Amino acid sequence: MPSRRAFLCMLLALLVCVSACSRTERWLQRNIDDDTFDKELESAYYTLLLVVKPGSAEVHIDRAKAYLELGEYDKALDDFTRAIELAPENYRYYADRGAAFGDMGRVDEAVADYSAAIEINPEYAPAYTGRGVSLRILGRYDEALTDMTKAVELNPHMKEAYYQRGDLSLFLGRADEAIADFTAAVELNDDYPDAYRARGDAYLTLGLYDEALADYEEAARLDPLNPLSYISQGDAYLGMGDPYRAIVLYSIAVKLDPNSAPAYTGRSRAYEMAGDDLNAREDALEAERLTPKKGSPIPIPER
Repeated sequence: MPSRRAFLCMLLALLVCVSACSRTERWLQRNIDDDTFDKELESAYYTLLLVVKPGSAEVHIDRAKAYLELGEYDKALDDFTRAIELAPENYRYYADRGAAFGDMGRVDEAVADYSAAIEINPEYAPAYTGRGVSLRILGRYDEALTDMTKAVELNPHMKEAYYQRGDLSLFLGRADEAIADFTAAVELNDDYPDAYRARGDAYLTLGLYDEALADYEEAARLDPLNPLSYISQGDAYLGMGDPYRAIVLYSIAVKLDPNSAPAYTGRSRAYEMAGDDLNAREDALEAERLTPKKGSPIPIPER
């Protein structure tokens, strides 16, 4: 008997054959859009669909996104490029390929594609956000801020644009501006743990510990399995001079992610503040082991 995967592939082939029926195609597309759908089967479906629709740029885009989910970047780029060849005036396709280049670390090419999208449609806010993020990576901070601000102006309901501009402002030491942007982001979507956590970081920079803790706790409530919120709470309690609560929170982060160097680093500092030099040294050694060698060494407390 054929395997489950072989059977499903045959079923997909059958569905492609009847895809001239728009109702069938819409039903299958709804199922493919489900995050639980097998991405290998999804890419196989689009490959078969291209037999029926060989000149469909949209199908190439859909398959490219499936390849991205599978980590097959070269195949994804081939499909993005083919879609652009088929529909060179579609600005979204350039932005999609720009995002793929960004994921691959090919930042200059990402900037070029986002710029191409903007040239075709100067009102397309996501391209400004994407280019801004890429320009930040290149160290072109003023240009990045200009692009992120343009995105906000074009689409004041775009939470990601506020978040990215806030994150860059915080990086540049402009905590008050960062807080304003993170606040705008959570007002647009109160289910946004990254924005709460980032605003907490901005409050922490200003020494506003109560406000920082409130945001970190909300981030942890929204995303309880993410160790970053517990590490951040630990940092806040360390700043407040309470190593014992910090140790508890760093320990939660370690339990959630035993390979988190920042969690061990924070707990080492907390143990040192509490006078427990033995545990401080053990955690510092573990943090150093987990830290990439190119990073600076973590100071190890003396016994």
